[in-house]
Amino acid sequence: GSITVNTVIERFEEKNIFLRTSITDTGIGVPAEKAALLFKPFAQADVSTTRFYGGTGLGLAICKQLSELMGGTIGLESTPGVGSTFWFTAEFEVPEQLQQHTIMKTNGENLKSANGDARILIVEDDAVNQHLLKGQLELCGHNVETVADGTEAIKQLEHEDFDLIFMDCRLSGMDGYELTSQIRSSDSQVKNHAIPIIAYTANVMQGDRERCIESGMNDYLSKPLRVQALIEVLERWLPKR
Repeated sequence: GSITVNTVIERFEEKNIFLRTSITDTGIGVPAEKAALLFKPFAQADVSTTRFYGGTGLGLAICKQLSELMGGTIGLESTPGVGSTFWFTAEFEVPEQLQQHTIMKTNGENLKSANGDARILIVEDDAVNQHLLKGQLELCGHNVETVADGTEAIKQLEHEDFDLIFMDCRLSGMDGYELTSQIRSSDSQVKNHAIPIIAYTANVMQGDRERCIESGMNDYLSKPLRVQALIEVLERWLPKR
């Protein structure tokens, strides 16, 4: 026979998520009148002295208690001679990052109509941070390009139109402050010297935000990414369509 295991999200409730896991086999199956007995201690579908399969009859009873302790339940669907599907549900607290993802997806739908399909450039040399920020912005329906250094950023800004820049301050080579200075300079060939620039940095020391603003940036977003702060920044600086 064969065994298949599958887990799906059954539902969300505030900050909790309910998962349903099913285990399906192609074994001997269980008669309907015996199914309820399987979840009782020391009970088995076949209690004859010629039983081929061993066991104490405690396994499913323990599983029932565990699933109930985890806010769920357990059950069985079976056809004799065909197989069985045992399933259980359990409640888990949603990780903060997934909560933020859900919040972002909900608010992103609202921002699509308010801000349109903005073109956003991320200047960030950390691949993980690039991916995280890009994903959240794309949930809002925006078109996002990423570059890893100041030189590439200048090239992009010289040839393409963007509505907003998210910039890491501590870039390797040309840092974010120097890059901002070049973008703002009338001597540079970028298309929009006044494009809104949002500092996206792990710096949390007192005075860091002030330094960003003094260098010519428009706003400041700290790492790790806070979804509500990102939403507020987009509302402040993206043009309404």
